[in-house]
Amino acid sequence: SLYVSPFESLATLHADAQAVLGELQALLGDVAGSMQTLQSCIVLQQNYLGEDNRHTLHTAVRLATIFHENDDLDAALELFMRAVQGLHRNSFQGDPVYLIAIISLAVVYVDRKEYKLAMPVLGEAMSVHEKVLGDLHVRTLCCYTHVFHNMIKLGDGDALVAFACEILSKLAQNPDHQCMSTPEAKELLKFSRRIQSKLLHKGNDMPSVTFRSQTDALSAISSALSQFDKRFAQVDNQNISIDSQWRDE
Repeated sequence: SLYVSPFESLATLHADAQAVLGELQALLGDVAGSMQTLQSCIVLQQNYLGEDNRHTLHTAVRLATIFHENDDLDAALELFMRAVQGLHRNSFQGDPVYLIAIISLAVVYVDRKEYKLAMPVLGEAMSVHEKVLGDLHVRTLCCYTHVFHNMIKLGDGDALVAFACEILSKLAQNPDHQCMSTPEAKELLKFSRRIQSKLLHKGNDMPSVTFRSQTDALSAISSALSQFDKRFAQVDNQNISIDSQWRDE
């Protein structure tokens, strides 16, 4: 039913006010007070709105973010996971807070050095960001950089090259360079060139990364970079300037 009782409306307003107060406390440096306020808010919301209510889950993400910022990774993990599961269960994957929660959950796993657990969560984060925001939105590009970092930790060079080629193809489809002016896009290109450099010079960069066939990996990443450069050279000829930093290694 779409009917919302006056009591539920008042409970929602009360909880929302507490949530805002908790955020203000955090901004003013009262971290302990903020945590206490948001925890009280969640209890209120659970009692009157339900554990899977969107307002309850949003507050859980607010509190999890504060825990994460203050290095309480266990508490942050529990709350981000609860929020992701609750929002997913209620088909709220398009909710902006879900996007925050899913990538934050992945980052917490990375911070805990649980790189294998982080990978499927990063995959879900990429998928939902691409679906909701598009492949070249800055927040989607940020997801890609997190995946690169995690793949380097896992050391699977072949998966890393395949992912780099996929991202270069996406970036090359951008006709107006708008996304390429972002730090995230520049970092993605830099990652790809680092992979090529490692394969060419066999240096100490990314020492944990190994390849089944360095020749095949070098051929794949070099081809993808060449196609990327050709694509933007074509746009150059149409009088669209390219920031030279993109090409810096």
